[in-house]
Parts: sequence; C-alpha cells; structure tokens
Amino acid sequence: MDLADDYPIIPIFLVFLNTFSSFPVILLIVLALKTQIHNNCRFLIIGWAIGFLGLFCCNIGVSMINFQQTNGYLTESMFEPVERNIACQIIVALSFFCSTFEVIIALERIVSSIEPHVYHVRGSSPAILAFITINVFLLSAYVGYFSHGLRYIKLGGVILSIVDFSTIVINLFAVRFCKGRFEKMFDKATLNARYQVKEAYEMAQAMRPVYFYSLIGMNSILNYIYSSNSHSSCVLMGIIYIVLFDPHFSSNSYGYIEAIYLSTITINAACMSVVLIKKHERFRKHANKIFGRFGGRDEQISSISYPRLNESELHFEQLDTYWK
Repeated sequence: MDLADDYPIIPIFLVFLNTFSSFPVILLIVLALKTQIHNNCRFLIIGWAIGFLGLFCCNIGVSMINFQQTNGYLTESMFEPVERNIACQIIVALSFFCSTFEVIIALERIVSSIEPHVYHVRGSSPAILAFITINVFLLSAYVGYFSHGLRYIKLGGVILSIVDFSTIVINLFAVRFCKGRFEKMFDKATLNARYQVKEAYEMAQAMRPVYFYSLIGMNSILNYIYSSNSHSSCVLMGIIYIVLFDPHFSSNSYGYIEAIYLSTITINAACMSVVLIKKHERFRKHANKIFGRFGGRDEQISSISYPRLNESELHFEQLDTYWK
C-alpha cells in the first residue's frame, strides 16, 4: 500500500506550503512600497517578489492536476497530461525570470553608485525598466519552452545554474564597489550622493545571503534531479526509499522527486524573502513597526509641535539625521 499514491497527502501539503510561503513574499512587497529606497530598486524588488508569487501559483496548479488524477496522486511523468507540461514550462520560466532579476538588481546597485548624485536626482527610469522587464519576460518564456516544450531539460537546468552563479559573482563585486565608492567620497560629495551610495551598499550587502539561498535552492543538482525522468537519480530515490520504506517506490519515484523539488523551491523563495527583510535595516525596521502595530504596541507620539518645513528642507534634514 502506497499512502502517498492512494491519498492526496502530497497535493494537500503543497497547497498549504505554497499558501503559507506567500505571506513573507507579500510582506516584502509591502515593505518595498513603504521603505525609502530608489524607485528603480523598488520596482526590481517588487518584480522579483511577484515572480515568486507566480511560482507559488504554478506549484498549486501542479498539485491540483495531481489531485484530479484517476490513477493515483503521484504522477509518473512531467509531460502528461498536457496541462502538467505547460505548468512545468511556466515554473522554469518564472525561475529564470526571478534569477535574472537578481542579476539586474545587483547591476542596478553598481550603476547607481557610478554617478550617485545624478542617479538620485534623476529618479525612476520607467522606459528602461519596461524595456528590461519585457525582454526578460520574453527570454524567460523561451527558456521555459526550450526546457520542457522542446525537452532540452538538462540544458535548461544548466542555464539556470549559470545565471545563479553569475548573480553571486556580480553581487560580490557590487558590495566591494559600493563600499569602495562610499569610502572614497566620504566628506567629498553631496549628501544626496553619499546617501545613494550608502543605500546601494546596504541593498547589495543584504542581498548577498539571499543569492546564496537562491543558489542552494535552484542549483544544478536540484535542476538535474527534477529533470531526470530515469534511474540516473538513483541516489535520491534510494534515500527516499529508505526513509519511506515504500515497496512501490520504483513506479512512483518521479512523483516523490517532483514533490521534493516543488517543496524546495517554495521554501527557498520564502526563506529568501525573510532573509532580505531581516538583513536590510530599513526593511527590518518597517517590519517591526507592522508587527508591533498588530501586537498592540503602538508607539506614543509626542504632542509637541514643530515648525513646518517644506519638502526639500525636510528631505535634507532627514538625510542629515540619517548620517549622524
């Protein structure tokens, strides 16, 4: 008797896991909207998080397909039925989309530190952001189709892994570059310029552990395990067999591998969001305010009135306070 195949244990688990994992990602979007960061960085962080929410929806969709199967709740192939193949294409596409946005976030932090005063004053770049997003979306769709539609699955896994490794390398450079720029321009540049470089450094530094989580969760090993519809994944299948003592393991091995893969990328996405919130100082402060509000610990605001300042004066006063 195979409980996982006879009862919808895994589909129900995946639905609850993906639903629960969406909460830290949604919180990250809220914090990105409320926190004072550059609009370009805000757009990229939100787009990255929306990609995670799309992944969760696709994972739930795969679970619903498994739930409706008549021959058991563990699938034996990633290509049947057609809806499963389409869902797998979208999952790969969204994984590539999120990984590519991670690269772009790191690059944006570098660009923002080259001429920080000009970058800060110029504000958002909607045309450039739209161009980048559309092209990344189209490229991601092709990678998904190339990987599962044309069945070059292992090559698709290699592409995802290369992007993740590139992200770590670029972000490590971004951290060193932004830190070096800040040290060189200390007391030699405008307050806006120093603020912009400090913001870029903080984000790059906070994203560093996030990228390592990304590499762990979506590296070549996991992609290879998920793409192998054969006995080449015998090591993982043997471990699952020992743990579950499943006499019918060989016929349902892919179903278990799929469940492990979907669970891993879901937990990975949630952890990446939590780590970024925890490591980024201003995200963390806003999160503490939100949870403090729900916990009933509202901060008491002094009733002493201060003279009103216009927007520019208030902006520079806040910057001056921040740098003290």
